Amino acid sequence: MRGQVDPKSVWTVEVAIPSSSPDPDAPATAISDRATADVAAGSCVLSGWSREWRTCRRLNSPTRVEHLGYRVRLGSFATKAAADALRTKVVAAGVGASSVFTGWDGEPDDVSGSTGPWHVEVLTIDPKKFSGGLDASYGPDIEARETTSTLAALTGATAATNAGFFVLDPNSGAPGDPAGVAVYDGRLVSEPTAGRPALVISNNARGTAIERFRWHGEVRGLGQPLPLDGLDGCPG
Repeated sequence: MRGQVDPKSVWTVEVAIPSSSPDPDAPATAISDRATADVAAGSCVLSGWSREWRTCRRLNSPTRVEHLGYRVRLGSFATKAAADALRTKVVAAGVGASSVFTGWDGEPDDVSGSTGPWHVEVLTIDPKKFSGGLDASYGPDIEARETTSTLAALTGATAATNAGFFVLDPNSGAPGDPAGVAVYDGRLVSEPTAGRPALVISNNARGTAIERFRWHGEVRGLGQPLPLDGLDGCPG
């Protein structure tokens, strides 16, 4: 257990905003544009609770934030049980929702980011006793989407953890393609995305770091080099 409760933090009910993606498997989202969030807010039968929260994320410094979109949240409660009671009513009305703690948000006016508390599960591997290896896998096809348990079974892993993000919206690229930098067996298969942080593991697996990468790619032929927007993505 890490972190501490901020007295300003509360429990609330976050509405699941239906995805606008043409991908039928695309899940609902908690963050969307203003128009889509307005529709989700209007669908809540408990309109008296409804409000929108602007969502930002921290970049390389506490003063640089990027507006991501809007959330729809209902109510303000001191306990999770109270939020769950409202969530039950919202779900019964046919609206997807979940109980969330605002201390997890990491608002941009909080220099230290989220205060917690967090429950972190840690897997410890003793290299003196473990004779296996540490590896990353995207499965048999980089575009296919598998669960972590499926990938663990395919690779015969002793333990596995979920990692990275992938494309859901066909307008953004090939669904299943990594969204952000990805290197497998020393080969770059996906480029960095807007400074999104990445986990770097040293060759001997004895050290890790969190880094933000930038990239530049080009195609060279007989004429002038042509710049690349990305790898296996949509132009632009």
